[in-house]
Amino acid sequence: MQDLREVLTLEKWTGLMETITSSNSNARSEPSETERLQLKLVPGHPTTGPRAYGCLRCHDSGWRVIDERDAMGNWRQTPCDSPDCPTRLMQLQLAGVDKRYWKATLDDFQVWPDQPDLYPQVIHALQNDRGLVLYGTVGNGKSHMAVAILRTFLDVGRNARITKTRDLLFEIQATFGRTDGPTTEKVVARYRDCGLFVLDDVGTEKQTEWSRDVFYAILDAGYSNFAPIVLTANLRLAQLRTHLGPRLHSRLTEVCAFVEFTGPDLRLRI
Repeated sequence: MQDLREVLTLEKWTGLMETITSSNSNARSEPSETERLQLKLVPGHPTTGPRAYGCLRCHDSGWRVIDERDAMGNWRQTPCDSPDCPTRLMQLQLAGVDKRYWKATLDDFQVWPDQPDLYPQVIHALQNDRGLVLYGTVGNGKSHMAVAILRTFLDVGRNARITKTRDLLFEIQATFGRTDGPTTEKVVARYRDCGLFVLDDVGTEKQTEWSRDVFYAILDAGYSNFAPIVLTANLRLAQLRTHLGPRLHSRLTEVCAFVEFTGPDLRLRI
């Protein structure tokens, strides 16, 4: 897998899949079916007889093989770029991505003319192992951008998860007083120990000292492990500062870049 720093460059931002593969533009799209079988790149592929695949590009492996070999003589692979690949969609689902955003990518994110520096801010933060706080008015693409970043991490083999703030708190509260099922520690660790944690819709929950302590524990663990966190909030900066409280806001300022989204509400155009 390539390092994330090699992928997140401004010049290569819109060509993410080509960047990951470092593929030869003159090469064939992928090896023959015989080569696939020999390389055993399609798990569960029968040696004889037909089989129906959900994705004809990767044969449900989640990876496409590029007809180019690396220095060790192995075929290069790239994450399947089919928007309907069942394996890739399952990966997004397991990461907690809502179905509405399964097809969200960086390429189809709409940048408004009054925000020409939005991409550079995002890229610079991630290249330097910093998190992001995406804030601003409703409906202008913050969650879309957050999921697109998460997809980038998955594409380079990094573990990533997303959840809404209220869902996280409800999930933790559901463990209280129970003797069966996941413990509070296991629920917190699921998000605390991943390579990228996306906390969506900050501000929709009722903020208390307990909820702030939960967010701080997850944020502090990511800080200690150099794992970035991405927050989205439909709040102005002053509102966000008040909602989070001085301790949590101070730590976020230390480890995250704050990026304001100022575009119109895209949902009103649907």
